[in-house]
Amino acid sequence: MNISELLSQPHEMNPGCAAPYLEGFAAQMASMGHTSMTISFYLGSAIHFGGWLEAKGLDLAEINEETIEAFGAHLCECAGRRHQKHVSRVYTACSAVRRFSEAIRCHRGDR
Repeated sequence: MNISELLSQPHEMNPGCAAPYLEGFAAQMASMGHTSMTISFYLGSAIHFGGWLEAKGLDLAEINEETIEAFGAHLCECAGRRHQKHVSRVYTACSAVRRFSEAIRCHRGDR
């Protein structure tokens, strides 16, 4: 699996403050044995979250449970070809954004 190839795929959103963490997050997922399809999904979720954080004027240092819940509840008007105007539970409750935020906290030594 080539992480650089996954990251070079075109994305319709600006990853904002999440950008510096995407490669490490993808590498962590690959080391856990996830397929490129799964990693691509998680990267899309992380990019969406980073773009949303930036649009809201929030920083990664401010990520907490309330931030993730607010992301999950937002009526999505984010860039891209989204078919639904809400964020699915897969992005939040089913761990895509939570896993990304945990990886960031671990990377920063917050745990």
